Amino acid sequence: MTNAKEFHEAHESNARDTMHARAQMRSEAIKANGGPKISVYGSTVAYTIAVVRLGVDVINSNS
Repeated sequence: MTNAKEFHEAHESNARDTMHARAQMRSEAIKANGGPKISVYGSTVAYTIAVVRLGVDVINSNS
């Protein structure tokens, strides 16, 4: 069993990789659709929610 810090670091890098892959897919989809539209606003909200959730996870794991 790994300690909490190792688990957190692995989880964080995995989340970062996933977010990066999603961002890349999103930007390719936007290009295919002929430029940014409302989806850019939606993705910003989704990104903000993801960051807040990650922050909450970090705070909870430290307490």
